[in-house]
Amino acid sequence: MSIKTKRVLTAVLAGVIVLAMMLSVVTPVLADELDVLQQEQQELEEKAANAEALKNATAEELAQAQADVDAVKAEMNALDEQINEVGNRIIDLNNKIAENETKLEEKEAELAQAQEDLKVYYEALKDRIQIMYESDRSSYLEVLLNASSISEFFSKLEYINQMVEYDNQIMEELDACRQVIQESKEAIETTKQELESDKAEEQQQQDQLLAAQADKQSTLSGLESNQLALSLMAQEQEAAHANLLAAISENQTAIANEEARIAEEEQIRQEQEQQQQEEAASGGSETGSGSSDTGSGSSDGGSDYDNGSSGGGSTDSGSDDVYDPGSAPSGGSESDRVLPNGYWSTWPGIGNGMLSWPVDSYTLTSLYGPRIHPITGNYSNHGGIDFAASYGQSIYSCGDGVVVEANSTDSWGGGWGYYVVIQHTNGLSTLYAHCSSLNVTAGQTVSAGQVIAYVGSTGQSTGSHLHLEVYSGGVRVNPEDYL
Repeated sequence: MSIKTKRVLTAVLAGVIVLAMMLSVVTPVLADELDVLQQEQQELEEKAANAEALKNATAEELAQAQADVDAVKAEMNALDEQINEVGNRIIDLNNKIAENETKLEEKEAELAQAQEDLKVYYEALKDRIQIMYESDRSSYLEVLLNASSISEFFSKLEYINQMVEYDNQIMEELDACRQVIQESKEAIETTKQELESDKAEEQQQQDQLLAAQADKQSTLSGLESNQLALSLMAQEQEAAHANLLAAISENQTAIANEEARIAEEEQIRQEQEQQQQEEAASGGSETGSGSSDTGSGSSDGGSDYDNGSSGGGSTDSGSDDVYDPGSAPSGGSESDRVLPNGYWSTWPGIGNGMLSWPVDSYTLTSLYGPRIHPITGNYSNHGGIDFAASYGQSIYSCGDGVVVEANSTDSWGGGWGYYVVIQHTNGLSTLYAHCSSLNVTAGQTVSAGQVIAYVGSTGQSTGSHLHLEVYSGGVRVNPEDYL
């Protein structure tokens, strides 16, 4: 597997981790959500196993990369030793060549001196012959004939023989000396040529070794670069695996909380049934008085349109809780809007009126903004407002515009279930979530008040209601400011 491919897998894995951690923030509030959490737990464990396998594979590649680097370094060390050996031999040859050149210079000087001595003696011999010629002694025979006696003849003959022999000996010695010097010079020149040839061979070998060393250095650089990339990837995969393990732990906590909540609700239900049975048996107070609407306290966990935090607000379709706008307070604090059941009243025109009313209901079960989660007790952000509405009730477009999204196939829909997004002509955009079905498609032009969908409870929802979000310039805002 290439490093590029593994980087892509690592990036995908990181995205999965982020999504898993975002999903784990939303605590389900129905027993059905326990199955969702358990399914998420199984998926997280599978992803963690895949992440660990990928991490282990990268670790093996990293170990192999280290082995490759060590092998190339060992080869380079061997080349360094060979280069040093050849370099030492070249230095030794340079010294021998220098010594040989010094000897050659000495022999050339000796040869020049011998030639000069031979030349001097030859000149002296020529002078002696010249003197003999000028004194009318043109030959050794004439000298002998002028002897006055036999003894003088032999004496002169001996002298002449010695002189001739001496001259011949001197000439032979000088010529022999010159010959020896010439031979020595030629031998030295031959040695010099051999040394130069040996040096050239050693230099060629050194060049080859240096070229091989350069190739190994290039290979080493590539291996070290690959090793660094694998090391960084291993760190990313280690962090991704750790995040998955953290997400698994957090999801396990959510499962435990959900199981505890279900057990608590079951216990409360059983206690209420027992109480009702006791009251019925004793003829006590009316069973209908003070009873809570079965839908109250339901919530949605739809994801925000801009991929922000979840919009888990409470909602229900209980008709007894629908507020009559005719009784809207004319003023007062926010607390004046609180209904007896803990919901909030609202009415058309509470904001600037840029958007029309989306549903025939004036009761809000969850407001926009941060709130304390009813199960975990932690703060979470609700990205819109929830209207109490009955299943199948019409949902109207809040203004003229174009449908940019219409999810009618994915019942989960990222937590929104079936939903519609409309881009309005006034620059605002609206999102309508948890629909039972849609009445429009993407790309369709709609008018204010046109039926675009019907109220439902798809996605992360526990009761029929409408979850409405409003965006201005792509930024989510409080819908009540524009109704």
